[in-house]
Amino acid sequence: MLWSYNAEASLMPASAVKLFTTGYARSVLGGSARRATRLVGSGVVDPKTGEWLGNWALEVNGDPSLERAEGSGPTLYDLALQLRDAGIRKLNGPLQVISSDGPADAVYPSVWSPRHMGRIFAPLVGPLMVHENVVWFTVRPGRRVGQRARLIETAPSGITSLVTVSATTRHGRRSRLRLMPRRGGGWVVAGTIGVRAAPRRLSTTARDPKAVASAVWAASLRKAGISWRPSRKPKLPLDDTPRVLAEVVSPPLDSLASEINRRSLNAGAELL
Repeated sequence: MLWSYNAEASLMPASAVKLFTTGYARSVLGGSARRATRLVGSGVVDPKTGEWLGNWALEVNGDPSLERAEGSGPTLYDLALQLRDAGIRKLNGPLQVISSDGPADAVYPSVWSPRHMGRIFAPLVGPLMVHENVVWFTVRPGRRVGQRARLIETAPSGITSLVTVSATTRHGRRSRLRLMPRRGGGWVVAGTIGVRAAPRRLSTTARDPKAVASAVWAASLRKAGISWRPSRKPKLPLDDTPRVLAEVVSPPLDSLASEINRRSLNAGAELL
């Protein structure tokens, strides 16, 4: 021990401890370290049809900036564009999600208080992180009283298929909107919104990050001009050493650490 101060005193760790977490991560990894998200596969491209003849998987590695709403991080659309540039126009098979460090999942950290589960500042955390495992839905009133409210924005982009809007437009400016789980996955925006009300944003944590990733991936492929048939079986299994078909990387650790501390981002600190 070279230095200490009140070493025996108990304290509530709170968010100031993120400084120690990020500082130690930097000392081990270096300030220029980055986290990669890749599409890996085993197979070849049919030069005539552009079909990927083989298996493929999305490799996620806990990048807290993936699909960040501010546009300052990598996106799955970036991966899709790289596939298109490689001549791939068709993909078959369900989305496989893997990680280079172990299971590609996201869980509620056991050291977090159970009473915070589901709150925006306490999402699921793990290698599978898309938009910090938080979703936003922005709705505006219909054009006339009695009409259905309109969905005008989602974050991450591309998850429209996961939300159903049942909220109706009423007189005035007041709104009473709520998010409810949808049977089979996704969410329902219910309640009422005033015809003269400004757009309202509703936020919640992702209960099934893989479903969110799948929706974003499907939208990204469509935008890139690549057709995806999840129900069609790939022609080859994924071998033990698949090659990298596309790759995007996070900003350097110094940039991530700065944002994690500035925003007091719990999920980011847990990933570090």
